[in-house]
This record gives sequence, C-alpha cells and structure tokens, in this order.
Amino acid sequence: MGQQATKVFGRYVHLFNKRILYIQRRARSDVNFKDGETIGYTEDQKIKITSSKGVFVDGESFKLEM
Repeated sequence: MGQQATKVFGRYVHLFNKRILYIQRRARSDVNFKDGETIGYTEDQKIKITSSKGVFVDGESFKLEM
C-alpha cells in the first residue's frame, strides 16, 4: 500500500472509530453489532453493517456502507 493510500485508510479508520464511540456513548451501554443491521445519526439515515473475516486484523471485522 502506498503512502497516500495508507493516509486515506488511516482517516477512514479514525472516522469509523469516532462513529463507534459516538454510538456507544449514545446507547450508554454495551453495543453489539450484528451482520446486516443498520445504524445512523437520524431515523432516516441507514448505514448498513457487514461483518466478515478480518483482512488486516485477527478475527471479525465490520464494514460500514456509506
């Protein structure tokens, strides 16, 4: 992966982590994501969650369709 791609990937990881922390704080409890569920900041916003085997991490990873 080139330097530019690494920077872009890092930004997406950072934004993903911020969104997850936001959701956890809003829920005020443990959040368990399941394959096929959706999340959003509003009732109308639907961001689909897809789980799969991790490529860059061990175990399961989650992808957000934006």
